[in-house]
Amino acid sequence: MKALIAIVAAAGLLTGVGCGEGHDHSKHKHAEASSVQAAEKVKDPVCGMTIDKSAAKGQEEYKGGHYYFCSDECHSKFKAAPDKYVK
Repeated sequence: MKALIAIVAAAGLLTGVGCGEGHDHSKHKHAEASSVQAAEKVKDPVCGMTIDKSAAKGQEEYKGGHYYFCSDECHSKFKAAPDKYVK
């Protein structure tokens, strides 16, 4: 019986109807994941921190590259000496 339940559950997950249709998904843990795409990660060239691109405190275009910063301080350091941080 447990094997049958596992097979039915797996089949439901593979077809995308694992939790059922026709009801409110806002109370489920996956509700947010289904409506929000994963944030694109970028690396701050000054401090090396990995951040969400959409949460960057600043951005700069330099020599054809796009750079994103975790803080105003890192952005200011980059603007003062960009060649120091661009390889």
